[in-house]
Amino acid sequence: NNSGNYLADLLTRGSRFGFAETSTQPFARTRYRNFEVYFGDTWKVRPNLTLELGARYSYFPEPYDADDRMSSFDIRLYNPARPASDFCNGIVVVPGTNPCADLPGTSTPTEGVNRALRANDKNALAPRLGIAWDPWGDGKTAIRAGIGQFFQRERVSIAIGMNANAPFALAVGGTRTLDGTFTIDGPPGGAPSRSTNPEALLPNSWQWNLTVDRELWKDAVIEVGYVGNRALHQLISKDVNQVLPQNRVAAAFCGGSAGCVNALRPAPNFGFIAGFERSGSANYHSLQTMFKTRLFGKSQIQVAYTWSHSIGDAALDDSSGGASANTRTDTYDGTIDYGNTGINRPHIFVVNSVIYLPELKQSNGFVRSALGGWEFATIYTTSSGSSITPRIVNGTISNLQSGGLAGTGTSQANVRPNRVPGVPCTIDTGEPFQIINPAAFTLVGAVIGEPGDASRGSCLGPGINNVDLSFYKNFTPSWLRRPFGEGARVQLRLEMFNAFNHAQFRADSLQNNMFLNAGGNPVVCGDAPCSPTNRVITGFVRNGGFGQSGTTRGPREIQYALKLIF
Repeated sequence: NNSGNYLADLLTRGSRFGFAETSTQPFARTRYRNFEVYFGDTWKVRPNLTLELGARYSYFPEPYDADDRMSSFDIRLYNPARPASDFCNGIVVVPGTNPCADLPGTSTPTEGVNRALRANDKNALAPRLGIAWDPWGDGKTAIRAGIGQFFQRERVSIAIGMNANAPFALAVGGTRTLDGTFTIDGPPGGAPSRSTNPEALLPNSWQWNLTVDRELWKDAVIEVGYVGNRALHQLISKDVNQVLPQNRVAAAFCGGSAGCVNALRPAPNFGFIAGFERSGSANYHSLQTMFKTRLFGKSQIQVAYTWSHSIGDAALDDSSGGASANTRTDTYDGTIDYGNTGINRPHIFVVNSVIYLPELKQSNGFVRSALGGWEFATIYTTSSGSSITPRIVNGTISNLQSGGLAGTGTSQANVRPNRVPGVPCTIDTGEPFQIINPAAFTLVGAVIGEPGDASRGSCLGPGINNVDLSFYKNFTPSWLRRPFGEGARVQLRLEMFNAFNHAQFRADSLQNNMFLNAGGNPVVCGDAPCSPTNRVITGFVRNGGFGQSGTTRGPREIQYALKLIF
């Protein structure tokens, strides 16, 4: 019954305001340990053949909470016959604990496999093998090959998130006046927000390489190699309570109602629940080449080029430990997320050099001091951008569920449009910040309630074209040698990063949402309103900033330094 004028309401006794209060500010006391032993041996089989043999055993017990305040949601344990108010329904807790015991109307949780609620992998034995061979025994050719397995400690932020699950963090809501009288809208409630797969798996990768080095002439070497790896059991996130496939059309037309969408989920009294499991995989293949030589004296130059491809069903570039745009599009079918990973960068070319100019020791003192003893160094890098994934929506779509045109009920951040065949991802508009061609993607022809056909990582983001320069002037005053020794010298340094002030736009500020809510319903389905029986999109309002980057890697930076070398 307030006036609607917030200032007047604040000044009027009896005005009521909404509030929400959480029972605690969750924090975790996460504990974990790493144990590793390894063995390695170098065996010179023949004068021109050497073997490197080894193995590493890793035991990485899963992280747990020192106070055992952890819970996970398991959809397999959920009982649909329980009342909607039961926020302990389907919960898994630390063995020997029952945080729901004193909460009336709640289920008895299931005890997990251990304190971490995830079984420990005790089979992480990683073999290693390397070979170095000089086929002609003349010291000018080396053929090297290697293969090995590598296990890693997974991020522990997942366990921290499980500390904020119900029933450890409950909330109440209601209304109150500023002088302290309040009304609570019901008993404390909550919902699980995190789930972890209890399987005993560790992320790991098999890595292999084959490289040939050949001396072309004195102090000049060329190297050509193949490097690859296979990543297994990579961490992925998904909505473990995602709308069932047969309900997606209905969910898409829930009109923004969370209650309507949740009723179509496997656990209808809960919403989105971020689930984490180690089921992702990826492959990497690359051709790596390098040429290096000495020009004269100590001067040297190196040139390297890499062609590579990283593809998989795990993004590989998200270490946040939270659910994000990299959440699986379809919990029930991970294959539609198979595509270029977020670390895919096809071409990388780098030239670096260090040039020592003559010291002019035979010249007079002025010439020697002014022109002698200079060094010049540069690094030039040009590379493709990394793979990016266009999205569909930023905002609510009138008449359609804001959880995505695909009707999955999850964030629209992981819903993709259709790819227009034959239209390139890039476009030259004369504006360097326009990275993606808007015409390359569309919603025309997309079917509401079904995912778009644009693959993950279907475009490359902004590339890199950068030059760093350095100029060094060396002085060797005689007075310096007495306290610091014969090799002491002073070096005046001038270093320039992005020396030519080239605008290099960033992918992390790229506007990859296809369209914004333009008022009313920006999606049309022919002459009739979009509906469960008329759901082929024929028109939409495109976001005018789609495909544009808003920030750069930074302008030219210059720094000066005085360095004492002894």
